[in-house]
Amino acid sequence: MTHKQGFFGKLLGGAPGPIILRLAIASIIVGAVLSFAMISPTMLWTNFFDFVGDAWTRFWRQGWSIVMWMGQYFILGAVIVVPLWVLFRIVRAMAPGGQPKDDDEA
Repeated sequence: MTHKQGFFGKLLGGAPGPIILRLAIASIIVGAVLSFAMISPTMLWTNFFDFVGDAWTRFWRQGWSIVMWMGQYFILGAVIVVPLWVLFRIVRAMAPGGQPKDDDEA
């Protein structure tokens, strides 16, 4: 059974309710990212090209600081997680009863 959509439905790409909900969620996510980058709506509209250059510079600086921050926490966690994982795998491999179940395959 085919369902005919009116012009408004075709224009939106579906039923208005779900489309509005998706747009609201996307707007909140983009707004949070822009807020994190310290970008305000007036910055976008006053001088767009200066804004783009400044935003790129800020993003580049903050991006690298975030990568460094994540790297430090990754290494800190790996110091504990990797040896425990190796120990766990050795114990499982030495367990009686043949081949241990491989957790990596599902």
